[in-house]
Amino acid sequence: MVPETPSLATVKEKELRLALVCYGGISLAIYQHGVTKEILKLVRASKAYHTGTDQKEKQQATHTFKSIAGDSPEYSTEEIYFDFLKTIGSGNLDLRVIVDVIAGSSAGGINGIVLARALAHDLRIEPITDMWINEADIARVLAAEAKAEFWNKWYVRPFIGPFIWGLAHKKNPLSSIPDQETKKKLSLFLRSRWFEPPLGGQLFSNILLDGLGAMGEPRTNTASLLPQVTSWIFW
Repeated sequence: MVPETPSLATVKEKELRLALVCYGGISLAIYQHGVTKEILKLVRASKAYHTGTDQKEKQQATHTFKSIAGDSPEYSTEEIYFDFLKTIGSGNLDLRVIVDVIAGSSAGGINGIVLARALAHDLRIEPITDMWINEADIARVLAAEAKAEFWNKWYVRPFIGPFIWGLAHKKNPLSSIPDQETKKKLSLFLRSRWFEPPLGGQLFSNILLDGLGAMGEPRTNTASLLPQVTSWIFW
């Protein structure tokens, strides 16, 4: 049985305004990217849901995310969020989701910038997923002059295996011994330059610029997931 659509007089319109603070720490970069990616998808679903002119139209069976945004490989959980908002709207609450503030530092600042650009122009964020997983590998972003050679700090090598094994078993006593790739890359990192940043700033900046560029350009001049306002504040 299809629930009765509430009358326009009984529907309350509310905005859920999110303020995001993305903390620094390169170890959190991929985790934070996953969180910001889902927030983007939630806002995209909200924008699509509110293309309906009134509550009756929004509750129509034909009012779906795919019917509005089309079918694209980049879309995944948007349809779930869309149906969730539609379910809420079948009661007496018409909810709109907006990202109001984004703040962050270090790796969190990078993910914040990515999210802001994606929201401003309704862009794909998948290229940044590829960037974090494939391009931002520690073996690739170490500065050439800082990267350890085979015999650099050789005395650290005997401690790498027990160190990783101890961390893994402290978290999960039943976990398996870490793979050789983990040992190799941790060894490379720990034996690289000390007391100065080991990462190549220019190299990492180029990777970031390539990732931001791969997000593409707006599909139209008006493509955006931001609410219609007269001005924005950036600092």
